[in-house]
Amino acid sequence: MNRITGWVLFLGVAGLIGWGVVKASRLPAELINQIQEEKTLLATAHGTLDGDRSTISKQAGADPELFAVQGFDHEWPARLGEAGAALTEADRYDVRLEALRQKNQKSTRVEVEDLLRRERERIGMALTAAGAVVTEARKRADLKLHFPQALDQIETQAKSLESADLTEVTAKVHKAELDWPSRREDLETRLNAVVNAKKQAVEWEHEAESLKVKPAPQLTAKDYAQALDAEESLDRSQGEAAGRNLAGMSQQLYTSWDNVLEDLDQEHGVYRERIKHISTTVTAPGAKGVTSSSTSWKDVPTEQWRLVENDVGMTIAHKPLGRFDSEADLTAEPPGFAYMASPQEGRNQYGYWENSGGGSFWHWLPEYLILRELLWNHSYQPIPSYEWNRYSQARSSGQTWYGRDESGAPRYGSHGTFTAQHYGNSRYVQSGGFGSSRFASGARPSSPSSGQRFGAPSGDAAGKRFGGGSPGRSFGAGARPAGRSFGRHH
Repeated sequence: MNRITGWVLFLGVAGLIGWGVVKASRLPAELINQIQEEKTLLATAHGTLDGDRSTISKQAGADPELFAVQGFDHEWPARLGEAGAALTEADRYDVRLEALRQKNQKSTRVEVEDLLRRERERIGMALTAAGAVVTEARKRADLKLHFPQALDQIETQAKSLESADLTEVTAKVHKAELDWPSRREDLETRLNAVVNAKKQAVEWEHEAESLKVKPAPQLTAKDYAQALDAEESLDRSQGEAAGRNLAGMSQQLYTSWDNVLEDLDQEHGVYRERIKHISTTVTAPGAKGVTSSSTSWKDVPTEQWRLVENDVGMTIAHKPLGRFDSEADLTAEPPGFAYMASPQEGRNQYGYWENSGGGSFWHWLPEYLILRELLWNHSYQPIPSYEWNRYSQARSSGQTWYGRDESGAPRYGSHGTFTAQHYGNSRYVQSGGFGSSRFASGARPSSPSSGQRFGAPSGDAAGKRFGGGSPGRSFGAGARPAGRSFGRHH
């Protein structure tokens, strides 16, 4: 090989190495694509909001009296204004994202992911708010267009409510009030609302009957307002269903449950979560319970998938005994930690702290060993009290705690060493989700702010989570899900 050929090869290799270095210093192509996708989605959201505003404005202009009922003529512009403000905030995030896209530096990855998350949240808030206003406006227009049919429906619902038997629900509510004194006021308020609705059903039926015989040309805005009030009140009371729902809510107090995120998957634009639902039901506070579990895949919105992308192997929803399903805690946490007493308390119905080898470790009581195994995927190791204390500190400030192992890497979550060891066969890990994340290298975020969630900041790897729930996201069940059942019912 002559000297010229050697130099050519050398320059070629050097060029490839240089390009590799440049490429490694840039943002991942996936994030670049997401920035463009969010830009398109934001533009679409602006168009949707403008269209909604125009449509409702025409409807209100065509029938101002109907839209003035219950002050909706002032309410709808204000609510759409709030939706617009959310999109304006999303615009600011989009401007910053575009600047970071052009900068295209890997060091900005944490900021880009956070801004994308914030932008998605604001767009979701805006579209949800606007959709609710559109639904309300459509309901008013449909009421007037199909007024006789609406009155028939009101009369039918009122008669159903009049005949509702509340004996069983009353007994269940009173039992729950005795078992859970802290919920007495809440339960009594709900029961009184059902009882009062049944009494008012007679009045709503009479109103419908009187409006049915009134000639259409003589109907006034006040008449439509009465029908609208009756329709909404009956929808809220739900007739016999209200009693069943309240009885079901009372039973929710006797069940604790967790949703453990076992896996994540995405293919052809479809995002899915694999959830293990674990529930334990008792007959009374302090009684031994029956534990059951079920596992299933479900399709979820992209926004929800992104919110839990760092939480494989963790509990992403937890409801303790004595709370309703709607009060579930949606901040991700290591499985099982929520059942542990504080070291100061020492013990509770699930287990106790025991000093051993110079430290204090959590031990589960025999009757809850199956619950422990389901939560920890059959790989529980006693938790030292200092870990619980750090978890508790993060929780008190509304943060997700991912912990750290001896090497300083995150212990829990999608990119934790515990998850890599015990969920290594998950589709998310197998697809490279673990290695491709910034958490795999222990990257540290910039200064946190509201709405942020990070997997491995300095200290104990805590990260904030925006809000309580994403649009379309729900957890819990009124009845025990199908699946395995363990233990004895006492």
